[in-house]
Amino acid sequence: MIPRSILLCLSFCCLFAALIQAKPASVRGGLSPFDDASTTGVVVSDAPVAVGDDDPWSAVTKAINDYHMTDFAVVVSNASGIQYLYEKGNISYTDTVMSKYKTSLIYAPQLCSSSHPHFLPFSRSPHLLDVASTTKWVSGTMIMRVVASGALKLNDYCHTFFPWWTRNPNDPRSRIQLKHLLSFTSGYYQLTYGSSVPCFRNSTMDYVACVRELYETVDLRWEPGTVWDYSSLHLKIAGGMAVAASGKSIRVLLDETLADLGMTNSYYDMDQNPELAGSLYTTGTWC
Repeated sequence: MIPRSILLCLSFCCLFAALIQAKPASVRGGLSPFDDASTTGVVVSDAPVAVGDDDPWSAVTKAINDYHMTDFAVVVSNASGIQYLYEKGNISYTDTVMSKYKTSLIYAPQLCSSSHPHFLPFSRSPHLLDVASTTKWVSGTMIMRVVASGALKLNDYCHTFFPWWTRNPNDPRSRIQLKHLLSFTSGYYQLTYGSSVPCFRNSTMDYVACVRELYETVDLRWEPGTVWDYSSLHLKIAGGMAVAASGKSIRVLLDETLADLGMTNSYYDMDQNPELAGSLYTTGTWC
């Protein structure tokens, strides 16, 4: 099984790369109503990021250093091996438990031979994998399918689909749009990345009811569109917008997406209240 720590690192790589490449949405309403200077997310700016000629990864390194999380490694690799490795805090990619998997992930084709010293006996047969944060890619596909149908737009506001969501212009939550949720710049933040919202662990709760619980119990920390922060909160709300816009349940939307992707042996855990940021199980082989 691919360890969760490796998948988390891969997910961070993709998200940091997206942060560097994507132009942030403009902010409505002028200056942020929040004056806390000690931000813990990554501040979004229209200003170009200076990248040294001798280090094409410097912008990625800066984004990692600006992010509040500590003690993790970011690794980018291809068939030729490791292209970028950055260790932040008290961690060593080489010396931790991840080391025994490093060669496996980067040089998987060689491991298909039983003569290889790191051959994995299960590499030729399908195994059920908890793909952790990689779930976000499939969930994002589901939401964008609803956008493609015309029922939902990236510029749509949360209050358009949730009657209990504030429209008060003095409340920054009224300015949250789908594009903020999908880019992790909604302004919502929790140190636990969303896991402390009680309904996130309640598989029998109605999905949109759980979105409302999030809305009523989690404070907005930043003006929407100004700060990037890695969290499960954003996709939870975005999924609720997809449900309300399409008129379909979250389970139907996810099952239709998996079927169209040909992922017939994959499924989301948590019944009618799945975690769009990390509850997908799928199968796969390395050979």
